[in-house]
Amino acid sequence: MVATDILTTALQPGDPDDGDAGRRIRGMAIAARVKIKKNKLGYQVPSQSGNGSYVVSLAADYCSCPDFELRDRACKHMHAVELYLQREGETEGQVVQHTVDAQGEDVSPPAPASTALLVPDPPKLVGVPSELVLPSIPPRNPKTTQHWPAYDAAQEYEEELFFPLLHDLCSTIEQPVYGKGRPRLPLSDVVYALGAKVYSTMSARRVRTRIRHAQADGRLDKAPCYRSINDYLTKPELTPLLERLIEHAALPLATAEEAVEYAFAIDSSGFSTNTYDRWFDAKWGKERSEAQWVKCHIVTGVNTNVITAARATVSNTHDTVYFPELLEATAQYFDVKEISADKAYLSKKNLAAGEAIGAAVYIPPKVNSTSDPGHHKRDALQLLWERAFHYYHLHREEFLEHYHKRSNVETTFSMIKAKFGTAVKAKTPVAQANEVLVKCLAHNIVVLIQSMFELGISPDFRSRV
Repeated sequence: MVATDILTTALQPGDPDDGDAGRRIRGMAIAARVKIKKNKLGYQVPSQSGNGSYVVSLAADYCSCPDFELRDRACKHMHAVELYLQREGETEGQVVQHTVDAQGEDVSPPAPASTALLVPDPPKLVGVPSELVLPSIPPRNPKTTQHWPAYDAAQEYEEELFFPLLHDLCSTIEQPVYGKGRPRLPLSDVVYALGAKVYSTMSARRVRTRIRHAQADGRLDKAPCYRSINDYLTKPELTPLLERLIEHAALPLATAEEAVEYAFAIDSSGFSTNTYDRWFDAKWGKERSEAQWVKCHIVTGVNTNVITAARATVSNTHDTVYFPELLEATAQYFDVKEISADKAYLSKKNLAAGEAIGAAVYIPPKVNSTSDPGHHKRDALQLLWERAFHYYHLHREEFLEHYHKRSNVETTFSMIKAKFGTAVKAKTPVAQANEVLVKCLAHNIVVLIQSMFELGISPDFRSRV
């Protein structure tokens, strides 16, 4: 009976609260039986009920589990991490040790007054003002859903950090070797100018002041004129370069996405243009017009809302055909464990694409979907389809728990459009697609700045490209 109590890691429904002593015993069982991982946020402890995992930060005296949020005292996960550190012989600065007395009461000393988490020094970027000193950020209040001190600081220092980060990312671009003819502008300078234009939401003429200041600060070798900025935006060869930069800008947040077990979401959204299709309607005897728009397909991490892969296409492109391509691009740098999408992405090939990289795909079936193969062969793809179909119907609540993470991709699009506008200013289809990709690139840099304050990361693009 004693051995059974020691190995118990979770209370059953209806069991009485076993107090701090019981939590410590269950923490011992978790440390002995469960794999605890260290990440940027602290330590990742799997939930004993099988519903994801919790983040424990001993330095901040915090755990993300409901028990800690309710009691604001040490939970079994915190005890498990303390015992794990003792077993591994590791130490952590300013750790609040939790102990219990003979009666089982928590007699832990109060947390020291200096437990505020300091933001690490910003990366060594060209052009960062030497007088810029980032503020120290206290840990998030577990009773709030938003880390407001980090959010406020990120908004306040965003513009001062955006352009150094943009320059550091653009400095990784390799300039093509040209033969005869007039020397071309450095691509790094062109992309920097495009990023400045989109971030400021100004025209190419009005943003020239910032570009000239960037040249004076040493961030640009040559300051492109407004004609060159608009001209390079129309070049098709710029599209794959922008797609790669978006992926590279997301790499510093790879560890942060581990906190939600590498869950991602995919979707598309439209950006309006100022160009129109016009035709004469012979039936009604009058001219009609319809506004054109650009379609943006993205994969986003559900924890940080960073874009891991993006493609921009014309409006009549179907969503489902871009699922394998975007998933493969994300899997190059991220360990994708699950990905969720709406019904527009439902197909056997997309389920197989997730199976190929070992990721669980959460796409709900349509109202007319069936597991009957009909006249089709009952091959491996059909078996995969049937397994996904029956899982949805037999484990509906578990499926929806994962599928509802898809709403984060809607949040990502809302962030982009709220900050950088819902429309593009370019006139040609290629330029419009490139402008949407620059919006995605600027969004990733903004997310990095938020993570610098909230998660304490220090982006280094050169070591990852």
